[in-house]
Amino acid sequence: LKSLKIKRVFVVGLALDFCVQYTAIDSANLGYETYVIENATLPVNIGNSVKDALNNFKVHKVNFGKLDELL
Repeated sequence: LKSLKIKRVFVVGLALDFCVQYTAIDSANLGYETYVIENATLPVNIGNSVKDALNNFKVHKVNFGKLDELL
C-alpha cells in the first residue's frame, strides 16, 4: 500500500468485532487513516466483543461510523 501512496483505508466485512477490528487496528498502527464503515459490517457479538471493539477503535484512532457520516 505504501508503494501505491495509499493514505486512507476503508474496512468492511465480517465480523466487526473480530476480523474487521484486527484489520482496522493493524491499518491504523501502520500509519494509515483508517475507517470502519458501520453499515457495511456485522458483528459476531459474543459477550462484550462489540463494546471492546468500539473501545479499541477509539484507542487506536480508527474512525467508525456510517458511510455518509465519514465521507
